[in-house]
Amino acid sequence: MNKLVSIITDPAIGGTFLSWSLEYLAGHTNSYSTAEKTYLPLVDNPVQEHNSHVFRPNQFCKSRDVIEAIDELSNLPNKHDRKIEVMYMHSVNYYSDKHKDWFISLNAVLDSERPVILVRTPKPYVLYHGLNEKRAFKGMGTGKVSTQEKNINVFFKDAKRTWDELNLTNIYDNREFIALNFRPFDFDEQANLVDTLHNKDNVLNLLAIDVWQNLDNTIYDIMNYIQVDIKSDRYALWLDVYSQWKTLHTKRVMWCWYYDQIIEYILNGYSMDLTRFDLDIYQEATIQHTMMFKYNLNFKTFELNKFTNTKQLHDLLEPNIHSL
Repeated sequence: MNKLVSIITDPAIGGTFLSWSLEYLAGHTNSYSTAEKTYLPLVDNPVQEHNSHVFRPNQFCKSRDVIEAIDELSNLPNKHDRKIEVMYMHSVNYYSDKHKDWFISLNAVLDSERPVILVRTPKPYVLYHGLNEKRAFKGMGTGKVSTQEKNINVFFKDAKRTWDELNLTNIYDNREFIALNFRPFDFDEQANLVDTLHNKDNVLNLLAIDVWQNLDNTIYDIMNYIQVDIKSDRYALWLDVYSQWKTLHTKRVMWCWYYDQIIEYILNGYSMDLTRFDLDIYQEATIQHTMMFKYNLNFKTFELNKFTNTKQLHDLLEPNIHSL
């Protein structure tokens, strides 16, 4: 029976890259695809503009697919050049009925008694997902996918209609609308369903930051845990690819690291260059949201199209007039 390794992560934090890394560092030249029912060449570099989805992992949403995949991957013919088979799923099954299907999937993985790698986003990094642009679309996207308009139309349609009727459609009006209506610090409790995994002996628990920024060190713990040696001639090549992929996360992670200091600098009138973070409208709205909801302040944002410096924003502070 083949060694099956299961990867479980919060959505869009690097499960695809980690799946590829395990196979690549194990020395595999191909990867079995449950979708194609055959072995496909393993790419040397899966990284593209926003993610690593040149590589297609064995990723599943529905419990039926998970159960079938466990059986299929576990019973592939033994091949001397293959050390492991890898399957991957997110920690929340958005297609399930109140997540019942997700727990069926989870139990199927745990009952196999095979290695499970769990990667979670801790609450201090909730802002990592707070961007207008997603890194993936349906798990396999290749281009930019704007989420702002979709979210507004789904959750705030009536408020947006009123906003539009008042002809409040400029970028600074849209930013204020988002700041008033979105809740960027709400920690998704649905993504916290797998806390019971922390007590399982066959689970390696990792924080997302160890994948985003420290995987060049963490990968040794992972490979040791799954009892697979890193192929010596692959690590240096993998390290270069990881550096490329890591860059995709750097500004998002910095945004989380520096957020409290950004707010402190605005309140105190200190100067910090915000262009280094390449803020999008959602991130700017998050700053404005904090000013309104935590400090009862707002900015004089008329014709302010871009946040560029904390001193600039301090000089625009005024009392909040919105009823919150």
